Amino acid sequence: ETADFPVEWAVLEAQAGDPERLLAVPADTNPLAGSADVEILANEPAGPLSLRCRFGLWLDAARFDPTRRTGALAPDAIARALKTRAALESGDSAASPLAWEVDVDPEYEDWTREVLIPAHAALAPPASREEPAAPSPAIPFRRRWTTFGNPYALAASILLMITLGLAGGLLWQTGKIADLSAGRQRTEDELRRERERHAGELRQTEEAHRREIAERDRQAAQREQEDRSRIADLEKRLDSAGHVRPLVNAPFISLSPKDPERGGEPESYALPRDATYLFLLLGVTDLRSFPEYRLEILKKDTGKPVWSSRGLHKTGLLEISVALPPDLLPPGDYRLRLYGLKEGRAELAGEYEVRVGDATP
Repeated sequence: ETADFPVEWAVLEAQAGDPERLLAVPADTNPLAGSADVEILANEPAGPLSLRCRFGLWLDAARFDPTRRTGALAPDAIARALKTRAALESGDSAASPLAWEVDVDPEYEDWTREVLIPAHAALAPPASREEPAAPSPAIPFRRRWTTFGNPYALAASILLMITLGLAGGLLWQTGKIADLSAGRQRTEDELRRERERHAGELRQTEEAHRREIAERDRQAAQREQEDRSRIADLEKRLDSAGHVRPLVNAPFISLSPKDPERGGEPESYALPRDATYLFLLLGVTDLRSFPEYRLEILKKDTGKPVWSSRGLHKTGLLEISVALPPDLLPPGDYRLRLYGLKEGRAELAGEYEVRVGDATP
């Protein structure tokens, strides 16, 4: 019955108490998904597909031909579709701002008007027909005895009746046009109010996102200020010591990125007890270019952060170095994550593991 439209019908559930009544919604491959639609991704069963929950219908099971069945939806997809239907009926839709924006997309509106609404109408029960308008009251005429005997009087009478009939039809047509114009105006007003409401919700969401980004930037600036304060304190300590002495026999650890396929235990290093710094040399095999890097050191068993800093740069083509005080890394297993920072985003550039053993004499 809907073969002329590029849609299928997805059966969601049977009616409680009447298993022969099935709830079905139109499904199509148009990628535009509005606030009342559920997207089935390409990697999901029957995907890619868009379930148009606003146009669901309760239909008799006999109307479905089992030989035309094309597949099955995942239970999670059916649950999402039923949840969307329930939200539509209660008026508590929690769609994303992007979905609301799609609702007013001209291309989406064309698809709804040209495909979904006609497909829905093709299966929907027929609407009750309007009763014909009551005929206009008859206008009495004073009839003379010569009317039917006089051909001119007869022609005038017929012409008068035709004129009255045309006038009545014209008045009826004018009234229908006025009703259609009023209905169109109401629809346009409702659509305008709906667009204004969607625009207001979108502005509120964007304002919330701006506040969240500003708060993250403030926290990042605060952490950066704290790191600078610690560096300044260390520099002050070095200056107060008189002069910097050369470091001899400094422990040096060179790490390569962890291979997730091989796994295995990390290499173990024991630090001398009199070591003042531990030098780490991190090999960088990720060839992407980043203006700066951030290094995070975590306990491997608990994931608890030990130390983190940004502002690192390559000392060579494929190396990043950092010197750490030994008391920062007591004996134990550690995981190091190196992130490349670019345009406000952090992307993993390397992951390393090291085991620090007990200090040697």
